[in-house]
Amino acid sequence: MLQVNQLIGFGAGESGAVPTMRGTPTVAQGNPTTTRTIAHTVDAANRNCLIVRLGFLDTGVSTAVVSGITWNGTALTRAAEGKNTSGAANSYVGAIWYLVAPEVGAFNVVVTYSVDVEVDYVRCENWQDVNPTTPIGGTAVDARAVTDTVYTANVAKTKTLSLVLGALLSNNTETGTPGTNVTEEVDVSVTGGTVGARAWLAKNTANGNMSVTLGASNAAGLAAAELNGDA
Repeated sequence: MLQVNQLIGFGAGESGAVPTMRGTPTVAQGNPTTTRTIAHTVDAANRNCLIVRLGFLDTGVSTAVVSGITWNGTALTRAAEGKNTSGAANSYVGAIWYLVAPEVGAFNVVVTYSVDVEVDYVRCENWQDVNPTTPIGGTAVDARAVTDTVYTANVAKTKTLSLVLGALLSNNTETGTPGTNVTEEVDVSVTGGTVGARAWLAKNTANGNMSVTLGASNAAGLAAAELNGDA
């Protein structure tokens, strides 16, 4: 018969759980100009975390970025941002931002861009069981001009109880095919006025791989980040 001291520490070294998303994300898309405001609700949960995954396209400006994101006035932190900066006049950006222990309630997520962007796709997500001290582990990006159909941002994972999130924006109007162990969550065409783009979001709960094959060779920005659940 096992003694008490044999049971203490069983499974030692791991505490916590792999983060999971709660409910239905809040999504906005189209032509935001310089600011995107989204009404969102955060409910109470264990080790709460607000994740904002987004992509945007700006034509004619290759240096456009997300200047900042706030939740009820509190600033989020950028985990990863993939932006093509060479060989193209336009900005194709995929990004992941986060806020641990966000205020619970119905407030606004406000995304501010450095320029007047033509089209964006923004998804606000409620996650639980996220490490409040070290919420983000490894990160990776892949952002290029029109050179290839495959974009890869493989993350060197730092924890066991974690998963990898991905966000990509491309000018491709065709669907993307996720890489090995990658689960596609969103693959949609978005438009802002006469400008179109492709938003693609995915996750990997098996390892650090994050890749997608586009239907044609196009410029794109892919960001990937490890969301950590280890205590």
